[in-house]
Amino acid sequence: MTHGAGGDGVNGRVLVIFVSSGFLVIFVSSGVLVIFVTSGVLGDFEAKQLKRHLLQDYEKGLRPVRDVTTQTTVRIGIDFRQIIDIDEKNQVMSSAVWLRQYWTDEDLQWNDTDFWNISNINIPSKEVWLPDTVLYNSVGSDHNQLMTNVAINSNGFMTWMAPRIFASSCKIDIYYFPFDEQECTLEFGSWTYGGYDVNTTTEDAPPSLTYFVYNDEWELINITGVQEDIYYPCCPEPYPLVTFTITVQRRSMYYLIFLVSPCLLFSIMTILGFYLPPEAGERVGLGITVLLSFTVFLLMVSDLMPPTSSAVPLIVCYYGITIIMVMMALSMTVLVLKLHYTDPDTRPVPPWVRRLLLSGVGRVFCTPSGPEKPPPNIEPSLSHCSQLEILCEDLELELYRTGKIKEKTRQSEQDKVPVRQATLLRALRTLTREVQHHVISCHQARWTNEETENEWKRVGKVLDKFCVTMFTAATVLTAIGMALKLPRMNLQ
Repeated sequence: MTHGAGGDGVNGRVLVIFVSSGFLVIFVSSGVLVIFVTSGVLGDFEAKQLKRHLLQDYEKGLRPVRDVTTQTTVRIGIDFRQIIDIDEKNQVMSSAVWLRQYWTDEDLQWNDTDFWNISNINIPSKEVWLPDTVLYNSVGSDHNQLMTNVAINSNGFMTWMAPRIFASSCKIDIYYFPFDEQECTLEFGSWTYGGYDVNTTTEDAPPSLTYFVYNDEWELINITGVQEDIYYPCCPEPYPLVTFTITVQRRSMYYLIFLVSPCLLFSIMTILGFYLPPEAGERVGLGITVLLSFTVFLLMVSDLMPPTSSAVPLIVCYYGITIIMVMMALSMTVLVLKLHYTDPDTRPVPPWVRRLLLSGVGRVFCTPSGPEKPPPNIEPSLSHCSQLEILCEDLELELYRTGKIKEKTRQSEQDKVPVRQATLLRALRTLTREVQHHVISCHQARWTNEETENEWKRVGKVLDKFCVTMFTAATVLTAIGMALKLPRMNLQ
């Protein structure tokens, strides 16, 4: 477009102005002066003229319709940008969202041919009517966020896109923690307008996941948006509510390493405690240490969970079952130590214990139920007594054979000496037999006590093997049972 203008003489000089779409040229009689002006300057000028025309007598506080019975439709869409934080303890999700709203303003329409073919214009949002859309489940305190411009076309179609940071309430289901999947919602609706005046609904396109920023703890699975009408007791008209459901899944590798793996390792340490010899004196200390470690980890888990009684997390159940098993293992350890150090002189092994554990369970675990060795052979140690007895008997027979011992009627004083010798030999033989019998009895009693003591120790060994088998099976079955109850496991 080119415009020309001519003027009368100014001090004998002629002034001619040509205005073009790209530049402004001024001819002067004394020379030529050329001034370049970018097209944006004229665009700004034209946009200002259009804005002044549109906002003349415009009332931004009233709903922009010519007929008050006409309904204003506000479409809402979001781009879920980032998960800032999900606070399980306070049940709050903080998120960064690009919020979009579309509606038609009948007071901001124009014929673009009358305004230099301008079909679109941007106006500060504070100068036009805006829907009073609020986040119903907001728990944030900063509501004065960035007010971006509104894009308007010649048909009055308004497009308002603004970045927002929302802190919304989110009901956290902690049952499957830390392998859980959460569904948090963003609920939008008009605060003062009912459904007869403003119909808040979702945009045609589904929420976009394109601009989502990777999060180390949560993976964004899906976003869905639905619109429903809410009726309140105060008012007969419906209040449209747009709800965006954000489905996120927790990345569980961190919790698997720092919460689940130590629990499994402590359970294995409890089982290994039964392999320690009772003489080591460390079995009870190991059990108490493992029990305290479980208590510390259980406190760590409780710090992450909200104080609710609606559900008990599976990991807490796993910790609880494992703590009960550790306490039972500690009790069995005390029982085994008690049996191992039982005094056989004061308490022999009851027959039912011998039948149940040594003859029954002991055979399953290949533990002998009878004596581990035969009674000790004490005959060599009594060989001198036997030789002395034989010698005494030979000497006595020799006295009788040589005739040194005569009948009592014929005995003289000299004959009494061999008689006394024979009596002494008989007494020595009797004493030798008694000594031999006493020695054998003492050896038998000592061997019996040793076998009784070994029998209590064998009972302890059988219980150790039984506890190792039972607690290993319980640990494996508990871990498998908990894993099977998990609906999913994200180990990224």
